[in-house]
Amino acid sequence: MTPVAAFRGTRTAEAPLTWGQQGIWKIIDVMAPNDAFLNVRAVVPVPQRAAGTVDSVAAAIGALISRHESLRTRIVVTGGEPRQVVVDAGECPLALIEATAETAADVAEQAMERLRHHPFDYAGELPIRVTLVVADGQVRFVVLILTHVAVDWYALTLLGRELRVALLRGEITGPVGIQPVDLAATEHSEAGQQRSARARDHWRRQFDRFPASVFTEAGPPATPRYRRAELTSPALLAAARIIAARHSATSSTVLLAAAGALIGARTGQEVCGMLTIVNNRFQPGHRDIMAPTNQLGVITLDRRGAATFGELVTAVWREALQCFRHAYYDQHVLDAFLADGGHAHGEKIEPYCCFNDMRAGDGELRDTATADQLRAALQETELTWPETFDEFNWQFMLSVSDAPGALSLSLSTDSRYLPPVEQQRFLLDLEDLVVRSAIDDVRLGDPGAHHNDPGAHHGAPDAHHVALDGRAS
Repeated sequence: MTPVAAFRGTRTAEAPLTWGQQGIWKIIDVMAPNDAFLNVRAVVPVPQRAAGTVDSVAAAIGALISRHESLRTRIVVTGGEPRQVVVDAGECPLALIEATAETAADVAEQAMERLRHHPFDYAGELPIRVTLVVADGQVRFVVLILTHVAVDWYALTLLGRELRVALLRGEITGPVGIQPVDLAATEHSEAGQQRSARARDHWRRQFDRFPASVFTEAGPPATPRYRRAELTSPALLAAARIIAARHSATSSTVLLAAAGALIGARTGQEVCGMLTIVNNRFQPGHRDIMAPTNQLGVITLDRRGAATFGELVTAVWREALQCFRHAYYDQHVLDAFLADGGHAHGEKIEPYCCFNDMRAGDGELRDTATADQLRAALQETELTWPETFDEFNWQFMLSVSDAPGALSLSLSTDSRYLPPVEQQRFLLDLEDLVVRSAIDDVRLGDPGAHHNDPGAHHGAPDAHHVALDGRAS
């Protein structure tokens, strides 16, 4: 008999989507049925001091679903409009996988990678799937797969934390964040619409500042057309923190400024536009919401007037603050502006470039690495090619995530505009620019001059070369 996690909340409810849910749903609608790449996932180890029985884990899962309405919400399209429908009670099936104590961790990771590719029936099932990895009669790991319209990556961190507490204590105490149905009521009020109008006006001002396009076609696309390169760099983490502290900015701003400098150098555009995914949890009352809060913001990266990279970081930080302020809006209001202004091209939005810092928070820790230590750390840089895909909704997507003792930059591009050799060069040049600027503020002009050979790491005599298929050579 398949085990289940029974849940019971306090109400049923129905409401429009929140603004954060609207943005995710728009991508789902465009990409369906190939939208499973959006699924949010995690492997949560069961604490050693927890009971670890299937029944105790089922009770903890049930408590989480009872506590957070987004975990028992289906998305139903009525009259062409998606609505969130909250159920008050039910059961969540739990899949079981047997393993040994030695293999349980690997089995859990493999299960997560396999299961994350399965699309959800948003109207017909709960937005959460749970798999328990069992060894010697005890649950060792909990594999969570959730829809992105239910949670974002920060919410997933909160969920994992609460699950561990429930496993250890048998209950979850403390206040719960605002529920999405209640948030939607606030957002769709008259005050919410006024805020959306101000955001729309900001977008209009930004679109008037930069060219409509960023990249030009470089040649015929590769097959598959899109691919993702990933650079993992301890040196980049330390260098970004050093520059951020020096200029009272954030490491995310440093990376965004570096991307803007390199795009400008490649295209010859002194001013370019970029969309960036903004975590709206800084909005009052939003910190602990178990729902997606990210929305697209638009930022103008203007290199004019910045003689050094440090000056560019300061300028981008000022622009970023305005971007954050106006990245909270009703998606329908923004879509109407984009369509009326001729900025909506098919299923894509100019300027096609997107920056996404997926870290829960760097803490903006100061780093005291010396110049010699930064140069030595460059030898630990790794560049791989994790995946390719036939469809993607960006020409250029630069994502930032945590890696143990390092920073991970993931660059997904359309090979028609940025072929693999240029994709690799971009990541290495970005690392080079930030590291050199941490040592001594770099004058802008040719940020990537140290990478004439796109396979070489920083021109070192014993440079580690990376082939385009990700194999060391």
